[in-house]
Amino acid sequence: MNNFELAAGNEEYAVPQECDLKWSFGAPLPTVVQWESGTRLFFYLRGDRDEVGSISFLQCIATRFGPPGEEGHYLYGKGWEPYTFLRVVESEWLRREIGADSGLTHYILPFHDTTFECLALSFRERRYEGSIGDAVNAMMEEDW
Repeated sequence: MNNFELAAGNEEYAVPQECDLKWSFGAPLPTVVQWESGTRLFFYLRGDRDEVGSISFLQCIATRFGPPGEEGHYLYGKGWEPYTFLRVVESEWLRREIGADSGLTHYILPFHDTTFECLALSFRERRYEGSIGDAVNAMMEEDW
């Protein structure tokens, strides 16, 4: 079934979300830092063990982090693409949690062994030099 057919049937499906950060295939070591009003996801970037990508999810109200990884997701065959930042159209999770008209978006980041999903208003991208630990420490010193 293609996205046009899924949209016509009000079924949920995934579409690529524009993002300049591309994470490592083998060991991106995704790390989540979460607080009351936001969530930040860190991961190693492709081809460079000394550069970390970070995506901040603003007004993030819910997250899921864990299995499955690159295969076996419930959106497989419905736009699912491993190693691609995705957004879910007609999200059942969003509809169930708060309602489709909330202004929030269901985002998915599939990694090798895990998948990160969240419901958030928007996101920002950032790059850091060094390790994930260095990036988390730098984040803690930033003005929120």
